[in-house]
Amino acid sequence: MTYRYDSYCGIYCGACLPLQIAKRRDAAARAQGRPLGELGEKECRGCKTDFVAKEWCLDCHFKKCCKDRGIEFCHECPDYPCDRYLESYNNHSSLAYHRLAPVNLGRIQEAGLAAWLEAESARWRCPACNTEVSFFDKACGKCRTAVKDHNDQEKELGQRPAQPGT
Repeated sequence: MTYRYDSYCGIYCGACLPLQIAKRRDAAARAQGRPLGELGEKECRGCKTDFVAKEWCLDCHFKKCCKDRGIEFCHECPDYPCDRYLESYNNHSSLAYHRLAPVNLGRIQEAGLAAWLEAESARWRCPACNTEVSFFDKACGKCRTAVKDHNDQEKELGQRPAQPGT
């Protein structure tokens, strides 16, 4: 089962939805002969796959635009940041992980995709037991240790990032 944790716009899909994390746990359980959890056959493997669980991921403008242009990330487009990207960035004021998407694109450009994915994977794990956590978790689902959520990540990176292209 292949998962992709990078997205076209810069969101880290590996921590996006508790659904995706739960499905990876179900896949591991299935491989070990244990029963599936409550999610059954719902599936999300990341926005760059054909298995996405949410309608907004299926109909994402950035996914369609990047695929049509044959690019992997919005920052590879000569029109980046386009009006649509800026509108999306500015209209998600309550979602820090959306606001950090342009920062993530910059980190991908600077460090490379593999290094960014490794850093994000480490970032979105419980510090006590190494269990994956989502953007929205306040505590680890396994050991109940407090974890940092997407708002904490934004604070760690400083104030709200500047608009892309400025």
